[in-house]
Amino acid sequence: MPHGAKLDRQPSGRATDRPQAILDAALELFSEHGFAAVGVDRIGRRAGVPGPHIYRHFSGKDELLATLVDQAMDRLLSLTAATTEEPAEELERLVRGHVRFALGDRALLSVYAQEARSLREADQRRTRRRQRAYIERWTTVLARRYPGRGAVELEAAAHGAIGHIQSVIRWPRALLAAPGLEALIARDVLHGLAAGD
Repeated sequence: MPHGAKLDRQPSGRATDRPQAILDAALELFSEHGFAAVGVDRIGRRAGVPGPHIYRHFSGKDELLATLVDQAMDRLLSLTAATTEEPAEELERLVRGHVRFALGDRALLSVYAQEARSLREADQRRTRRRQRAYIERWTTVLARRYPGRGAVELEAAAHGAIGHIQSVIRWPRALLAAPGLEALIARDVLHGLAAGD
């Protein structure tokens, strides 16, 4: 199964085939316990299959992690893809899309943010290329919005904004259930980015 593959899901949210059930189980366990602490037998039990059955669909735990990291990047890029000629509006869309990903896919973000260091070298290189391209997208949008700022300031602002958004993986559950949180985080990030002007 190729990295980042997405399989159809039933309206109930249950996976319609075994590879996706295995991915779902791996996602839950990696986000709950960390990649290193989870073995294929445990993933199999969570997915409702014997551990060795995982090898019918994936080469092993490493491929499961790489697929989940790719899915995280795919989801993030799809939510932040919209562009416009108006710099302020494009920056707001970029911020809101990233916030939507962070709040809506917290388990996937958690695995992406905390477990990508466990990827095999080739998968790490691919992930780093995609991350660099994403940061360049941010700096390009920020440069259009704040044309007087230098390259270092723009890159620092991009990393700072992304870090602030992705910190939701460590926020208390009660806070994450607060109404209007997506708009609140987006507003705070946009105000922070504007602070230098």
